[in-house]
Amino acid sequence: MIFMKYLLFSFLLFSCFTFSQTKSILENIKIDKNTKLIGMYPQYDKNKTYKNLNFYINDQNIITDLINKLSYEKIVKNRIERNDFRILVLQGNEVLENWMLSPANSNINMNGTFYEFNFKIIKELSKKYPFDYTFFKKEFSTQKEYDAFVLSLRKDNKFLFSYEPDFKFEGTFQIKFLKNSQFPNPKVIDEYLRPKILKIAKESEFNITYILDNYNKENTDQYTMTIEANKDIFDKLKLENLKQKNWQNNIATGMFFMRKI
Repeated sequence: MIFMKYLLFSFLLFSCFTFSQTKSILENIKIDKNTKLIGMYPQYDKNKTYKNLNFYINDQNIITDLINKLSYEKIVKNRIERNDFRILVLQGNEVLENWMLSPANSNINMNGTFYEFNFKIIKELSKKYPFDYTFFKKEFSTQKEYDAFVLSLRKDNKFLFSYEPDFKFEGTFQIKFLKNSQFPNPKVIDEYLRPKILKIAKESEFNITYILDNYNKENTDQYTMTIEANKDIFDKLKLENLKQKNWQNNIATGMFFMRKI
C-alpha cells in the first residue's frame, strides 16, 4: 500500500514537472553575430494593428539573454485573430524561423499547437528596441535575375529579408489537339503527350494541364493543352503533325522588407 502511494506520488510529481516545464522559442536556434530577432505586424495588416509591439535586435548578446525569457508553457485552445503579430529569427537576410502570435488571446502558434505566451516581454522589447519597416514587390522572369537583385540589396543595411517567388518552371506553352477518335479527351491527350516529353525531360521538370479557359470553352472541336516547363523543353520537343506555340515567360513576384531608419 505504501509502495503504491509512493508510485502515485512519483507519477503526479513527474506529470506536474513534465507538463509545467517551460520551453524557449529560441532553444534550437544557433545564435551568432549574424542573427537578428524581429517582432513585427504582418505586411498584409493595413491597419498596422500591433505596430506598437514592433522590435528589432541585432546584438548577439542581447538575443542570447532572451532565450529563457521568450518562453511558452501551457497548451491552450486554438484561437487566432485576423491581424496577428510575428516573431522572426533571421540569419543574415534569410528567415530561419517565423512564429505567429495572437496578442488578443495571449498565445503563440508552434507548429500548429497553440501555447500560452506572456506578452509582457514583447512590450518591454518594443520600448527598448522599437522599429518599423516598409516592403515592396518586384517582378522577375528568372531565378538568376532575382538572385542578382537580392545580392545588390544586401549592400544596403536597411535590407531585412525577402520572400522568394516560385521559379520551378521558366514559363508555359500550348499545344492544340483536334478532337477526334485519337484524341477524344484531355486524359487521353495527356497519356499520349507525357511519354513524348519524358524522352527529353524528367517528370519533375514539367506539368501538363487542360485549362477550361474561354478559348477551350468556345472551341469545343479541339483541346488546347498547357505545359509548364523550362524553355529548353519547348525548344527540343518534336511532335508529328503538332506544333507547340505561345511560349510565355513566367513572371514571378518577390517581396522585399526594408528597415526604416
